[in-house]
Amino acid sequence: MPMNWPDHRIDAPPQHDGTAADPHGLFFAPPDPRVGVLRSAVTSVDARAPNRLTPTERRDQLTSAAFWGFLLAVPSSFIHLQVTGETSVHQVALHTAAWALVVTFARKPARVCTYVGEDGAQRSTSKAGRVHTEVVCFRDVAQLLVRRTERRVKGVRAAIVATFWFLDARNHVLLEVVTIEPDSGTGYVSDGADRPHLFAAAVQKALDAWRRRYPKAQSKPHRVEDVIEV
Repeated sequence: MPMNWPDHRIDAPPQHDGTAADPHGLFFAPPDPRVGVLRSAVTSVDARAPNRLTPTERRDQLTSAAFWGFLLAVPSSFIHLQVTGETSVHQVALHTAAWALVVTFARKPARVCTYVGEDGAQRSTSKAGRVHTEVVCFRDVAQLLVRRTERRVKGVRAAIVATFWFLDARNHVLLEVVTIEPDSGTGYVSDGADRPHLFAAAVQKALDAWRRRYPKAQSKPHRVEDVIEV
């Protein structure tokens, strides 16, 4: 069923990569005043077709449907075997397709809009009609920890996953952003959701600018950890 999206009009700042604002972007959650003057903003919802998924969101939805469809097809095929006494690869494929279709309609991908301001950042996620908003104020950030995980399959680099943790003085996570680096050789760049690699970079840049304005703020240098998973 199509969803009626609220549209919170803002004086459109550029996007997180510095390109001009999308004139058709629909921001379903307003920016929190605590983030300050906006530096950049991105939304995955297009006002011309708000219920249409981006290519990446559609791909993620189909991948999830195929995965869960196969998992659900195994027990249903087993039940079919117990009832009829026979089963086949064709029967399993049929069950997988049927369950994948159910999952496709039942599981809707989250839509995301993000803001980066002079004093903080915000990520709002909408799923099943419910909006969840996270706000991090730079005055509360004591350290930024970045863990770059290089995942290898049979010795060949498969992807580089970078996780950004914005931590407070007690090492509690204020905001976590998980990205797949676009130059990882996978060809995967998120063009939906909040474009996480661009969002994380924009937040880090804004945090650095805030620290230059407030040099006496209690903060630690950024820390980067490189990990290889085989």
